Amino acid sequence: MHISTSTSIRYSSSARPLRVSTSWLLWIYATIPAAMLVVAVDTLLLDRHLLHAWLPHSPSGWAFWTLVFGMPHIVASLVIMADGEYLRSYYPRLSSSLVMIAAAIVLVPWLFGDKVFLILLALSTIYHVLSQQFGISLMLLRRRPDRLFQAWRWISTLSATVIYLLVFNGMLQSEQAFYGVPLASMIEAGVTLLILATIPLVYQLSKGSPSPLATWYLLANLMMMLSTTLCWVLGYSVFVILIPRVIHDITAFTVYMVHDHNRNADRPRNALYRLLSLTRLPAVIVTPLAAIGISWLLFNFAGGLGFELFGEWIVPASFLLYLCTFMHYYMEGWIWKGNSLLRQSVPFAHL
Repeated sequence: MHISTSTSIRYSSSARPLRVSTSWLLWIYATIPAAMLVVAVDTLLLDRHLLHAWLPHSPSGWAFWTLVFGMPHIVASLVIMADGEYLRSYYPRLSSSLVMIAAAIVLVPWLFGDKVFLILLALSTIYHVLSQQFGISLMLLRRRPDRLFQAWRWISTLSATVIYLLVFNGMLQSEQAFYGVPLASMIEAGVTLLILATIPLVYQLSKGSPSPLATWYLLANLMMMLSTTLCWVLGYSVFVILIPRVIHDITAFTVYMVHDHNRNADRPRNALYRLLSLTRLPAVIVTPLAAIGISWLLFNFAGGLGFELFGEWIVPASFLLYLCTFMHYYMEGWIWKGNSLLRQSVPFAHL
């Protein structure tokens, strides 16, 4: 989700709107000290017993993780489009992009191999996650995305992508050495130096900050990058994914719930909310529960079925999951910008 600096709001409902609490968005970053406390205690007091005996390589090893994080927030963003006014406005762009993304998911692995596809997936994922968090910083700072901001975002994105590929895809691993120094160690040192090099960029961005909250949010994003890099260097790979994923997903769900409440406050405009209107449940409950439920169906039922396309060609459920994922990344890059229809239902407090 990319957030613009526009704050002009239009409401179609006379009901009191919800607002996104910017203080709450900052509190989500408490994930960082909580994770680092576990790392510190395990390293200094427990001789890394938690790391070797209890912590998984990836948080996907925890059952609740797959149920709550990752796909549910993607589903929540796609469900937003089950709205007649949104579909009329965005259908031409959505339909053409859907075809192009579907073609790319099939053709890129076929023409260039699975590794190229995984690199593109990793880069897209990291860019999407950081653009959301850094974009909120930009909004709070009331800055334009100038060269200084772009340098911070791209250095962080490319460095984090390398970390992701090294840890979770087994790529970029090599036994080669130059002058006795392993290539893997050189990559680790280079990426760490790049992340550290963003500190002066963040300092420059903080100058002229309109509020202490904006400054703290900016620093929280810097700490997210520094903490995940430190976890990577120390071998706590589970936190390399957990820290940014928890922050990103809870932030996104916060915005979706506020949007869905405000958009459907006077009458259900979204097809899902019309279907569930008899429950009289508020959007802040329906949004996460529906997203988790639909995601559970995708993982548990679609996985073994696949669907038929072009005669004998059976497309696995992974195609559908990739399609939802890339559509989410693409849509979130523009549907919240400016004074868009969606943005009009999402006011931010303290702006």
